[in-house]
Amino acid sequence: MTTKVQVSNALQGFFITDHYDNQESKKYGFKNKEDITVKAGTASSSYLKKLDDGTATKDDEIYGISVIHHEAIFKVHIKYSYLGMSFNETVIFN
Repeated sequence: MTTKVQVSNALQGFFITDHYDNQESKKYGFKNKEDITVKAGTASSSYLKKLDDGTATKDDEIYGISVIHHEAIFKVHIKYSYLGMSFNETVIFN
């Protein structure tokens, strides 16, 4: 299984791929999860409002988790820390 964090902007959006190293994928900022610090104030609701208002720019960073595995993925466990506190979230796909 390979996991990456996609760092993009509100105007470009996200890219779905089954290979992180092809030429098309490289434009979409796939990074190793250990190399990323998610900035505060980047909740999807804030950039979606900007898109609706027409005020979104390339400076509005957005983040997405991408997981590639040779079998179907039914859930992803996400562990992160914020202000020194650890959190665990599970995303379930039906």
